[in-house]
Amino acid sequence: MPFVGAINSEVRRWIGNIAPIFDNKSVVIGCSGNFTVEQILTRHSKPKHLWGNDVSLYTSVVGSWLTNQNFRLKIRDPDFHFLAPFIKTPLDQAATIVLLNEALKYEACKNFFQVRLWNHYQNNFQKYHQGTLEKLKERQAHIRMQKYTSKDIADLLNEIPKTSIVIAFLPTYAGGYEKLYKRMEEVFNWDRPAYTIIDADRKAEIIKQLTSFSYIHIDDTKIPDLPLVAQVEKNTLKSVYLYSNIDFHKKSYLRKTLNMEAVFYERLTDDHEITPQSKISIKFTNNNVINYFRNIYLKKGIDFVNGDLCLLVFIDQKLFGFLIFVMNRFQTADVYLMSDFVLSVSNYSRLSKLLLLVTKTDRIKEILEQKYVKKIGSIFTTVFTDKPASMKYRGIYTIHSKKEGRLNYTTETGTHKIKKVVKLWLREYHKKAK
Repeated sequence: MPFVGAINSEVRRWIGNIAPIFDNKSVVIGCSGNFTVEQILTRHSKPKHLWGNDVSLYTSVVGSWLTNQNFRLKIRDPDFHFLAPFIKTPLDQAATIVLLNEALKYEACKNFFQVRLWNHYQNNFQKYHQGTLEKLKERQAHIRMQKYTSKDIADLLNEIPKTSIVIAFLPTYAGGYEKLYKRMEEVFNWDRPAYTIIDADRKAEIIKQLTSFSYIHIDDTKIPDLPLVAQVEKNTLKSVYLYSNIDFHKKSYLRKTLNMEAVFYERLTDDHEITPQSKISIKFTNNNVINYFRNIYLKKGIDFVNGDLCLLVFIDQKLFGFLIFVMNRFQTADVYLMSDFVLSVSNYSRLSKLLLLVTKTDRIKEILEQKYVKKIGSIFTTVFTDKPASMKYRGIYTIHSKKEGRLNYTTETGTHKIKKVVKLWLREYHKKAK
């Protein structure tokens, strides 16, 4: 559980490969986050001095413990006084912060699952705290850091020796830390550092400061004025770019490999007529097969993240739809629909609504409950759009919440009979091409 970094695996591997350049050097990490870079450098190099820095409460508590510093942490919210016995020592504090960061995901108690988990964490906090203590002690051996500070990165760059190598991964959007740790800040009082939120202008100023050092800067945007030394292509809308004025002799281009398995089924075409007597059937498959179809039918730039339940959906034994589920991604429903997509058939422009109706059927509910060995009462999914609603999901799923650039939808399971969804779709949603 502790220290799972946000830096993707390709970037971690790249840093590990070039780690020997840090031997016997003073290295400063501008934004430590979950100490991912510090762990890599400890494992693969021998810096003379490793200095971590960040402004978040989470990172500062853990960083202070790793460097044997006392940390002032006081309970601010009366509802959390039960934590008092668990913040007496720096190690206690670190374990409490790491554990609470996970438990707070359920504090809102928006559904029975969250209520159950939040109550469970509170009633068993001592047991989980002890387990987290042991994990942190094990993890400590993998981070040899001589110093940790909690400063605005601009102030840090003014303080460190010019001979330092600086590694920086600045927040990718303004107010990122504030949103991520907002609730944690409401629970505790601490010696919060003064810092300026990093917007586009502020970021440009910091990068200018950074270039006066030997540096590695990790970003998700192209910066034409900086020397690009590596690029990670993740099949997402945003690649990751690594900039540096250190001579690595050659540039690197890293791309996520995609495992695919070509399979051949008869597919739905324009000349097949869907009638009220048409039958839906479902076949289990695997990620390699589903990736093969995603590569064909989904637009480029969508990240192919594996699911744990992949289904092919047929009508009259002709393949037309694909479903990928994972368990409890956002803890707001019993299961998360990670991807749903259909073949492009001009005579049936609203096949996507038929597929969504299938997800609400008794058969899908049965499959999900057999897979996860529990009752599955609801499905949750996300649409990435700036529009106020998704025409695809409207009328079938209901909006759960709205956030910038995304809509979250949910639906109940088992509300339709699989034998009747074709008739429902033909009556309510199907429009023949003119």
